Amino acid sequence: LCPKAAGIIHLGATSCFVQDNADLICQKEALKYIIQKVAICLKRLADFAETHAATVTVGRTHYQAASFVTIGKRATIWAQEILMAFQTIEDVYHNLRFRGIKGATGTQDSFMTLFDEDEEKVEKLDELVTAKAGFDKKFFIAGQTYSRQQDTKLIFALSNLASAVKKIAHDIRILQSFDEIREPFEAEQIGSSDEIREPFEVEQIGSSAMPYKRNPMKCERICGLSTSLITKVN
Repeated sequence: LCPKAAGIIHLGATSCFVQDNADLICQKEALKYIIQKVAICLKRLADFAETHAATVTVGRTHYQAASFVTIGKRATIWAQEILMAFQTIEDVYHNLRFRGIKGATGTQDSFMTLFDEDEEKVEKLDELVTAKAGFDKKFFIAGQTYSRQQDTKLIFALSNLASAVKKIAHDIRILQSFDEIREPFEAEQIGSSDEIREPFEVEQIGSSAMPYKRNPMKCERICGLSTSLITKVN
């Protein structure tokens, strides 16, 4: 990955100096990407909710018809779930700490040797590497590895997002069984038996044996993948 540094990348450092710090850089970049995508999702949900703020539909509890709600109100419930998960992920992102310049047992003894016991230079190197990696925070104390509590917080934040997304996908699957909503639902067709519906792609069929079917395939995949992530927390 960095052949020019082959002769020095391990100098004074343990393998975890290379691996853990690289993992943290990847985590930070991944979280940045996720935050951007979730922000787009929130904007689209907000627009959708505003568009359908007055579109009346049947509310449901216990899978039974209940009092009236609007499609927009239903979308705000989804948006709220996503927003709560978004805020948790943002918190993890902004508080993510770099392992930094630490030796085999988490001390800087080996680097002190390299810099002729000049503590100021070692601290400066730690600050420069941390900043170069894109971090404004670092662990002041570490063992061979950084604290895995940071990993736990990250996993829980992602599982919260998975839970929010699964709730939306599950709702759509239920509503599709009542023929109230169909996936995907960006296009509007209000006034028929479909509250929201987008036609199939040109060559798409619902089932090899029953082509008239419209199965919520994307939502089914979302539920499955979300469940897989959520169970990993345990």
